[in-house]
Amino acid sequence: MINVCSMCGKVRKLTLEHIIPQSLGSPLEKRIYCNDCNSNLGHELDAELAERFGLYATLLKVKRKRGKNQEIIIVDEESDLRLKFNGDRFCRLDPIVKTKKNKDGKIEEVEVVARSPNERDHIFMALARKHNFDISIVVSDEVEYPPPTNLRDLVFEGEIIYRAIAKIAYGFASWKLPTTLILSDSFESIRRYIKGRSSEKLVSANYMHTDFMTDNQRPLHKVYISFNRASGIIVGYVALFGVFRYTVLLSDSFNSYIEWPGIDYTFNPVTQREVPANLIFKSIRPVNPSFQI
Repeated sequence: MINVCSMCGKVRKLTLEHIIPQSLGSPLEKRIYCNDCNSNLGHELDAELAERFGLYATLLKVKRKRGKNQEIIIVDEESDLRLKFNGDRFCRLDPIVKTKKNKDGKIEEVEVVARSPNERDHIFMALARKHNFDISIVVSDEVEYPPPTNLRDLVFEGEIIYRAIAKIAYGFASWKLPTTLILSDSFESIRRYIKGRSSEKLVSANYMHTDFMTDNQRPLHKVYISFNRASGIIVGYVALFGVFRYTVLLSDSFNSYIEWPGIDYTFNPVTQREVPANLIFKSIRPVNPSFQI
């Protein structure tokens, strides 16, 4: 299939673009970009979203079309114990082996924290063979460790994340709107921003005007495009897992002789079902290009 790429504007064979990365549980994919644009932007932008938000897909047991959910590994700040989330609970990733030697260099004390009695015995047997001590002197106790303590930075802002969010909104618009409109000068600023060729701030985290993006009950992915023909503005709203919500200024030079309705996509990544749009809803409409996004 030969068509025009919505990102570079060249006539090329189009490849499937995951408008919302499938690593976050969305099946939404359309042929809108050429292979070069898809690959280059995907490696830079989609990979960042997967890195920052993939752990939520893991905790929610989100099903992916391909690949595995991100591993969640934490390190206890007190004991350096490493824990891995296995889909249902956290378990020890590996045992802890600490040895104490005397002044002659011989092992005086061994401390082993194992994940099972079999693993404990295997470790002690290996140490006994290596260091030539009597395994019969080994004494073991079952120790109850306190809950692990770990802090993880939550990063949901930044240039690359904002550009990735802009790519979601623009990709959705590219699927829903006529190619002639998408490739017009009205969208040139957002294309440059997505490609990293503009320092103009076109995306912002927004929790003031985006309550409509979530029902506070389900971890919904949502993309909504709002048009204001009078002001010449097109605004995209993007929500991931119903928690991380953003506003994207797709265009401030939009010209049309017709009134465009809002365009909505809502998907539940846990149930893997699309949620019907609220057809009577109208999003907040900016009245001028200085609208605070």
